[in-house]
Amino acid sequence: MKSIVRSWALVALAVLAIAGSATPSIAELVYTIDGGSNWLMSGTLNGVAFSNATFLVTATADPATVQSGTFSGLPVNYLGVTPTLSLSSAGTQFASVTLQDTNGGSWLVESLDLNSSFPGIGNNVFTLSSGNSGWGVSSLASFNSLQSVVSYSGDGSAATTSDVGAPYNTSGGLLTLTSATGSGSGATFSITAAAVPEIDLATGGSALSLVSGVLAMIEQRRRRRGFAAVLAG
Repeated sequence: MKSIVRSWALVALAVLAIAGSATPSIAELVYTIDGGSNWLMSGTLNGVAFSNATFLVTATADPATVQSGTFSGLPVNYLGVTPTLSLSSAGTQFASVTLQDTNGGSWLVESLDLNSSFPGIGNNVFTLSSGNSGWGVSSLASFNSLQSVVSYSGDGSAATTSDVGAPYNTSGGLLTLTSATGSGSGATFSITAAAVPEIDLATGGSALSLVSGVLAMIEQRRRRRGFAAVLAG
């Protein structure tokens, strides 16, 4: 009886190994600013010039890490992120880089409540904590907790004077903006659910091999017990 219990305990451990081979399930959200077709950027990336590029900034983060505070007396929600910037020209992506800490600042995604000065307006941005304004979308009734799925359209925030000419560190080299033109009309800020984690095929295969081995061992023991019983009889 004890051997049977031990055998099934091994099977349970093997099943847990398969479950453990999946990427941990975390309720993460994806934060995105899409500049649309009217908000264009020009500059250089690692010394290579580009002009009138459309862009997408995105980051995945755990909404449980959202913090609240004030900025210049205005309510703000924010969380630390590691954004990815994608640049495209004529519908074809030519660069995708990770935005890194710059000038001692870390990247944040934040929602700033501008209601006291502009009723119903909130500013949702990817920004550097060191002060560069980064990329943002202002839209009606858009101040939010950053903890639920939303989608807003609005006007893009053109780069400020401090952003134009100020280099950003990226995984693909220094990014320097020379202009950010257009009204940004049609730009969007969205929060979506992250993709459901998938089982890692490599570790999943190992776990399945473990299960097969355990089952084969159990079957072998059963046969041995049956053979021993025959001999004893």
